[in-house]
Amino acid sequence: MQYLGANVPQAWAAGSVFHLLRAVLGLDANAHEQSLYVSPKLPKWLPEITLHNLRVAQANLTIRFWREQETTRFEVTSNNGSIRVANSVEARLRVG
Repeated sequence: MQYLGANVPQAWAAGSVFHLLRAVLGLDANAHEQSLYVSPKLPKWLPEITLHNLRVAQANLTIRFWREQETTRFEVTSNNGSIRVANSVEARLRVG
């Protein structure tokens, strides 16, 4: 039972965590190209995070992100599909 003046969680608030992760990790999926581009920049308060069962097209991925001083690195520890994972900054440098 709610009481008057209660702050009822809003539906948009439930998705905010996923939007934060997408922004911090720079996730940009392109299922048509079978690619996932990342441009991670973990804040100091989040030194490491692992995403399990990240679904892109028909693939399931596990990707670990971690900080080394001011640089955020990543590794794909599992890729059950044909998705290519690339650093979006490095990919743009190769194209440009």
